[in-house]
Amino acid sequence: MPQSFCQLYAHLVFSTKGRRTWIDDAIRPAMHAYISGALHHLGCADILVGGTADHVHVLCAMAK
Repeated sequence: MPQSFCQLYAHLVFSTKGRRTWIDDAIRPAMHAYISGALHHLGCADILVGGTADHVHVLCAMAK
C-alpha cells in the first residue's frame, strides 16, 4: 500500500519598526521563550528561535 509523507517548514522573520535596535540582552530570552510557547500553543514544533537586536528568526515545522 503506498504511503505519502509531507512536512512543511516555515522560516519567519520579524523586524522592529524602522529596524531600531531595541531587542537587548535583557528581554531577548523572554521574547524567544514567548514566541516558542505561542508556536507550541498552535501545534507547531519550534526548531530554532533566535535573532539580533533588530530582528527575530523563527524556524518551525507547521502543524498537521
